[in-house]
Amino acid sequence: MKLSDIEGIFKEVNIPKNEILFLHVKLKGIADQIPYPNLSKQIIAVLDDLYQPKTILIPTFTYSYTKSGIFNKLSSNSEVGRFGEEIRNQFDPVHRTSNPVFNVIDTNRYFEKFELKEESAFGEDSLMHLLHNLGHVVININVDEFISTYLHFLEYHYKVPYRYNKNFPGEVILSDEDKKEINYQYHVRDLDKHTSWDRHKIKTTLHKEGGLKIHQSGNVEVVWSHSKTMEKILGQKLEADKNFLLSYKL
Repeated sequence: MKLSDIEGIFKEVNIPKNEILFLHVKLKGIADQIPYPNLSKQIIAVLDDLYQPKTILIPTFTYSYTKSGIFNKLSSNSEVGRFGEEIRNQFDPVHRTSNPVFNVIDTNRYFEKFELKEESAFGEDSLMHLLHNLGHVVININVDEFISTYLHFLEYHYKVPYRYNKNFPGEVILSDEDKKEINYQYHVRDLDKHTSWDRHKIKTTLHKEGGLKIHQSGNVEVVWSHSKTMEKILGQKLEADKNFLLSYKL
């Protein structure tokens, strides 16, 4: 598969131009004859060329912070799949945001002009809070189930009863000379309650109500949804039923 073949996957997807794109990608099965570093780079390059986004965000999340109390912006590995780790290795650490759990590679360093706060997952001036206000396009590429961190933000925003805020003290290492003690607020699952999502229901609901587009190119499925539309549809559901996202009622 050549670069032109990668272009062919995304050319007819019709993602809105000049938006913030948030990618969730499974590399295996897209083009297994292309080395993952090259394939990862090509996906970013093609999306950038076709849709001229403000920036492309790639999750390099580090859930282990909640256990270790340490996040090193320079060296902490991505814990959400091969794509995130490939992109992390290709970009200078200045492109990585500093949230100890929900950090991302910001390809165009778009969020440098904002004063992002590292102290919470979804609170005021966190990346996810800004993405909620600004709007962004969530894109799933070759992913088995619908994935979006924004769904977690909606749980926080609509105050679902099966999650609560918990503090995790620790240290964020921004550089060899710059280290910061924080008390990180994270919206965690209540382990005494059922918290599993019904991802099929979520995807089907969004698709049926016009809030999610599905494009098939060969064996690769590309799915995208704009966060503003996602909130309009799922927000109404969560207003009526705080447990709507779950696989069964509490």
